[in-house]
Parts: sequence; C-alpha cells; structure tokens
Amino acid sequence: MLTDDVLIMIESKLTAAVAFLNDVDMVEVTRPSSLEGYKLNHAKGALLVLHQNSEYGEERMQGDVVMNRIMNVTVYALIRAGKTGKLPHEYIDFITDTVGGMVINNRFSTGIITPRSDEFVFEEQGIWCYGVTLTVPVEYVKMIDQVING
Repeated sequence: MLTDDVLIMIESKLTAAVAFLNDVDMVEVTRPSSLEGYKLNHAKGALLVLHQNSEYGEERMQGDVVMNRIMNVTVYALIRAGKTGKLPHEYIDFITDTVGGMVINNRFSTGIITPRSDEFVFEEQGIWCYGVTLTVPVEYVKMIDQVING
C-alpha cells in the first residue's frame, strides 16, 4: 500500500466520523504538506493527517522483495477552545476511537492500525494542538529485476 493511499484512507475514515458529531464539534479533516505554517480557517478546528516516517524490516522473498513497513502517521487536532462542545483534548479519544483498530489488507498479510502515542504540541491564542501518532502496518513490495544473460 502506498503512503498516499494510507493517508487518504485515514482521512476518509475521520471525515465520515466527523459527520456524526454535533454541529458545534464538527471540524475540517485535511492532509496538508506540513503542520508548520498551516492556517486554521474552520470555526471549530481541524484534524491534520500527516506521514511522519516509516520503519522497514524482515525482508523475505516470494518472487518479489517483501518487507514489513510500519508507517507512523500523526493526526494533529488543532482545536479552538470554546465554552460549548468538545474540549480540545477530547479529540485525542475521538481520533484513537475512530482510526484505532482499522484493518489493513496488504498483499501478503493483514495488519491493524494502533495508537502509538499522543501529546500536547502547543497552545497559541486559544488554539490548542494535540498530536496522535498511529502505527500502520503495511508492506513494501518490489519486483525483483531479472538479468538475462546473452
């Protein structure tokens, strides 16, 4: 599974879940290029889906090179603190409950998205930012180049 496919899948799942929130709790879900410089335009907040890094391991051959790949995807909740609705930190549970446990069907195996960590990132002028890092087990598959001797 490609990096962008994973990010789109997480974005879609969060977008669908946001639709069931109370109106005062609804947020935008997006995949910006980075957290730095992101301008929050939504009245309540936004969930930003960003790839952080990947770890590769356990190479095996099956006509292809197949490696386990653990992607670390962070969903940042940028939330305006208000007098009604969810508090900024409550979006941590919303993210983990929505995305945690999602099944990833890879070519040679099946994996489950799990929360890895969450953290307070910053607060600036009433906008709070929390990050939830998820581990996403996917596979890196590459066909083996065959050399033909003349």
